[in-house]
Amino acid sequence: MEKILQHFAIYKLNNEGIVTYVNEKFEEITGFKFKEIVGKNIKEIAENRKEFFEELKNGEINNFYAKWKVKGKEIIACEHAWKIDGDIIVLIQDVTREKEKEREAEFYNSLLRHDIFNKNEIALGYIGLLEKTNLTKKQKGYLKKIRDAISDSNKLIENIRKAEEIRRSKSELHPINAKEVAENVIESFEEEIAKKGINVSFEIDDVFIEADNLLKEVFANLIKNAIEHANCKNIKIYGEYANNNYIIYVEDDGKGIEKEDISKIFEEGWRKGGGGSGLGLYIVKKLMERYKGKIDVESVIGKGTKFILCFPLHRKKVKGELLKIRF
Repeated sequence: MEKILQHFAIYKLNNEGIVTYVNEKFEEITGFKFKEIVGKNIKEIAENRKEFFEELKNGEINNFYAKWKVKGKEIIACEHAWKIDGDIIVLIQDVTREKEKEREAEFYNSLLRHDIFNKNEIALGYIGLLEKTNLTKKQKGYLKKIRDAISDSNKLIENIRKAEEIRRSKSELHPINAKEVAENVIESFEEEIAKKGINVSFEIDDVFIEADNLLKEVFANLIKNAIEHANCKNIKIYGEYANNNYIIYVEDDGKGIEKEDISKIFEEGWRKGGGGSGLGLYIVKKLMERYKGKIDVESVIGKGTKFILCFPLHRKKVKGELLKIRF
C-alpha cells in the first residue's frame, strides 16, 4: 500500500492549516523539500483556502481546483481531502496542462460560435431584403427553408452556449421567487402562444426556492417544447407543496411522447425526427440537478405530457396568495 501511495502527491495538515507532512511525490510536483514546507501555513502557497476549509466541514472534498505558487511557477492543482483522526490528509494532482488545454479549446469554441452566429444574422438580414422583392411562390418557399435552417443553426449555438454555461457555473445558489421567474418566461412567449392559439393557465404560489439566474432556462425550455413540439391546445403550469419541497407541473394536452422515448428525452443530444437541438431537456435536467431537485415526466399518447419539477424549498416564508392568469 505504501508503495502505491508514493505514486500520488500527498500532504497532511493540522486543523490550523499548518503542513505537518509531505511525501516525495509532493516534493517532486511543488519543488518544496520536506524541511522547507513542513511548519508553513498552506495558505502561503495555495489559494482559496477559506473555500477549501468551508467545503471540508463535511469531512471530505473531491475535485477542489486552486492555483498553487510553487517554486518558480504557478500550477493548477486538483485536491481531494479527508479528515482522519484529527488530521487533514490531502491528495493533489498537477492539472495545469489539462486546464490550459480546456481554456484554449473553450476560447476557440466561443470565438467560432460567435463568428458563425454573427454571419448567420447577416445572412438572415439579406434574406429579409430578398423577401421584399418580386419573387415567385416557389422562390419564397426556398427562402423560407433557408431562413428556417439558419435560425435552427443559431438556436443550436445558443443551446450549446447555455449547456457550457451550466457546466462552468460556480455561482452560489440563493432564494429566488419561482412564480416571478415563471411569469416573466410566459410573458416572453406571448406572441408565439397567441400565434398558435394556445391557452395557458398559470397557478403557482409565491414561493422561494434555491436556484440562480439560470432558473428561467428550466421554464423556458419546457414551455418552448410544448409550444413547438406538443401540438397542443392548452398548457397548464401549476404548483403544490410537498413536505420541504415545492412541485411545479408543466402540462400540455398534446400528442404525447412514445413510451420507448421517455427514458431518452433527457439525454444530451437526443432528438427524434431530426427536429430541435437535442439539448433543451438535457439543460433542464442538469439545472435541476444543480438545484438539488429532480425532474420526472408522465405522458400518454394522444392525451398529453406532464413534466414534474421538484424543488427543495428555501426557508424564507411564502407570501401572497395563488395567482391565476390566463392568456
